[in-house]
Amino acid sequence: MSKRYRAWHSRIVDRRFILGDEEREHFVVLMRKLEAFLGLRVVTYVVMSNHFHLLVEEPDRAELPALDRETLLQRLGYLYDRSAVDTVRDELDRAAARGDLQWEQQIIERYERRMGDISIFMKELKQRYESRSSAGGFATSSTAECLAAPPLSRMSLRTTASASV
Repeated sequence: MSKRYRAWHSRIVDRRFILGDEEREHFVVLMRKLEAFLGLRVVTYVVMSNHFHLLVEEPDRAELPALDRETLLQRLGYLYDRSAVDTVRDELDRAAARGDLQWEQQIIERYERRMGDISIFMKELKQRYESRSSAGGFATSSTAECLAAPPLSRMSLRTTASASV
């Protein structure tokens, strides 16, 4: 299986310098939650006061294991609150109680089609950040695809967590 990497860049509207320490920390928390939920791997990143860069390893979606009930509920917990997870669990329980395997599979597939999708990752990261932040929105994005990631030293991984401009 060949690994595919995507480099992302996105800038704040009007190039304003509005991402302080709290806003950057909030962004990183959301990024890590989405990373865990969607099954992607953020190789390295930097969040500055007016933009961010990400290098993301994208899995081969055709080779992802099928999502089962327990894995879905576990992953939902990475991203959603307990109430949302309980709602999905209740819906799965109702489908199982009726013996309706098609309904149960449809519920799982609603989430499974998002797994490993870097476009969904970026869209949700930006939307979730913007909806919970007073800092403002992201204006532009660009992406580049690489077949192999550049070698990263331990030092570069430690120093890319967050930087100010």
